[in-house]
Amino acid sequence: MNPLKRFGQAIRTWWLRVMMACLLAIPTGCQDAQNHPNVWLQKAYLHEGRQEYPQAIDAITKAIELEPDNPVWYFDRGVFKEAQGDLDAAVQDYEICLQKDPRNVRARNNRAVIKITQHKTEEAFEDLNLLIEKNPTFALGYFNRGRLNFSIEHFDDAHHDLNRAIELDPQAGMFYFVRAQVQKARSESVHALQDITIAHFLMPDNDDVRKLKSELELSLD
Repeated sequence: MNPLKRFGQAIRTWWLRVMMACLLAIPTGCQDAQNHPNVWLQKAYLHEGRQEYPQAIDAITKAIELEPDNPVWYFDRGVFKEAQGDLDAAVQDYEICLQKDPRNVRARNNRAVIKITQHKTEEAFEDLNLLIEKNPTFALGYFNRGRLNFSIEHFDDAHHDLNRAIELDPQAGMFYFVRAQVQKARSESVHALQDITIAHFLMPDNDDVRKLKSELELSLD
């Protein structure tokens, strides 16, 4: 093996061992690591991967204490809180993130999704309209506004938004699934079946997709 390559691999192995030792020993050792927010961030991700959300929140809070002006930490903590079902607390973190970084697309989108879940339609529209205005190529913005329009039976507006979402991301099976629902509501069963067939190809294990596909196939027999 090339000596320089062998040396580089040795350095990377040593560094990984140091970082893992620090992550595992933070409570009793590696004092310098305790003062680095990225170490706490990695601990938070480890806990998130195990679905240990309270521990993930505690770890990311340590990162925030060390670097309170970084909007990313608030977004990540909001994600962890949302995952454990604490939606109001998640919204608070997304709002802090947006105060520090008004252009954060993911924070605004996530806040809008929670508002949809909470049936706060006007607030959700406000977020999504601004999101799309500032980020006209963000497919999830159109998708979420489309399903919000669908939920209030604005089928034409929903169809328009979902068309745009699919143009931007033609591999997202959920986009076709929701558009199929919209087309079914508009009595366009043939087009709905076309969309649900694509959705089933992209998401073959989704029970809701399979159910709607069967319903549409029976209706067209």
